[in-house]
Amino acid sequence: MNVDPLLLDSLRAANARHGGYVHTKATSAQLRATVRFALQMLSATRCNAAAMRRAAQRSYLHDNGFFKIVLGAMEPAVAEVRLHVWGGPDWGDMAAHMQRPSNIHDHASDFCSLVLTGRMEESLYAGDEPRAAAGAAQSYARFACGSRGEQSSYEMRFMDTVPLWRLQTLLLERGAVHAMNAALLHRITVTHLPAVTLFLQGPRKRFGTTVYAEAAAGIQRHMPSPTLGLDELHALFEWSAAELRKQEE
Repeated sequence: MNVDPLLLDSLRAANARHGGYVHTKATSAQLRATVRFALQMLSATRCNAAAMRRAAQRSYLHDNGFFKIVLGAMEPAVAEVRLHVWGGPDWGDMAAHMQRPSNIHDHASDFCSLVLTGRMEESLYAGDEPRAAAGAAQSYARFACGSRGEQSSYEMRFMDTVPLWRLQTLLLERGAVHAMNAALLHRITVTHLPAVTLFLQGPRKRFGTTVYAEAAAGIQRHMPSPTLGLDELHALFEWSAAELRKQEE
């Protein structure tokens, strides 16, 4: 199973310089190939009991409103191959949570993502005024966010309050590719459900991330991220595969 070179090239470009960002569009052939790759990864994991147990240990419902499904790795360039799923067997009950804006955050690793289905907006932010194209800054509570590992929550430590400037907001539709250097700040808002992205995470650059929130009162010391049981994960795999097959029709 091989992922399309477009994604690996985008990941390398994001890693090439501090603040690297790539926003491009996959061709129809590249999109179809990536859907097939995601389906193959789902099938290979689901048919292997040990792989499913590993996936269950590392997959969970993220506080930013999506299911994070860890399918494996493609070392050395890709530390994790994941699906991010805003949906699921009972996603209708979670629609409001899934469509609220995520917190603003950076990452522990560079990444590349391709939108397989759905639609979302990505806003980019900076903490230094010279990079801001226009507009006034807004104050945000800044938190150090510990790595989750195989725990059931993220540890959040309040640091201070800082200004951030929104640089731009981009529309990410089906076929959109975006890759980011770990140091960049962004937030995702899903505007059309359900949505599924293939997410390639590069090698870890640091432990933990930085999170920015409009109000510190909404952030708990330990932000829950419930692990998925095997039955839940099987159901989510089945739902995700069915959703992706619709893209092949």
